[in-house]
Amino acid sequence: MCSLTPYIGVTGFMDQLQVRVILASLPPTQRKLMVGVLASYKSLNKIPNRWTNRFPDVNQIADIFIEDARALNLIHFNTDDRDTIDQQLAKLIELGGEHLDGFQINMIWPDPDLLRRAFAQRDLRIVLQIGTNAYRHVQMSPQKLAERLDAYKELVTDILFDPSGGLGHELNADAGLPALRAVHERHPNIGLGIAGGLHAGSMHLIHAVAREFPHINIDAEGKIRDDADAPLNLHKTAAYIEAAVRELDPSAHASHA
Repeated sequence: MCSLTPYIGVTGFMDQLQVRVILASLPPTQRKLMVGVLASYKSLNKIPNRWTNRFPDVNQIADIFIEDARALNLIHFNTDDRDTIDQQLAKLIELGGEHLDGFQINMIWPDPDLLRRAFAQRDLRIVLQIGTNAYRHVQMSPQKLAERLDAYKELVTDILFDPSGGLGHELNADAGLPALRAVHERHPNIGLGIAGGLHAGSMHLIHAVAREFPHINIDAEGKIRDDADAPLNLHKTAAYIEAAVRELDPSAHASHA
């Protein structure tokens, strides 16, 4: 059984005030708030990015992450320069500051040896996103997915099964459950997560998954914005978290009510 603290994730924070507002509205729960901050090869190298309300200045990341026992502070990273990912991550570890808790790697099967090199000096939570293309690389086979993760043993702490890529495409639990089952059977110590079109009105999408995997992690981004490159809508974000707590942590919600 995985002993990691499960989380309810929000990806796309741009400043510390957003984090403080959401933490102030957080209902009682045994789960962490995953504070997700996006970074990429472009943002790391000051190359203009069309997602102006998604990627903060990398020099501001350390200030976004605050010290709070309820927060799990993760940088969500992707790069096209796969050969130097270790150097890029090393730089981001420094930029993430003292309250950085880990990374989500939004790449198709990155080199595990380079990841190990990057993370060798610090104990971090490492979430590997399994998007549609990564799943296609293993022929969309739950068993082959689980076997592919053998290369990341004792490196990746969690996976996030996410066909949406942060763009709000709706989660398909019927497709996700077999993958989660296969990974859990082969890698019982890896935390499991799902994402895809989650918001306050879509908790029914995770009901079947949460019933089978009560410690499931979830993450939201696209549907808690007003459009693709709008800032996080903090009202939608708070409503999503409240609905998620009701679905995932009903005892905590009932005691609060």
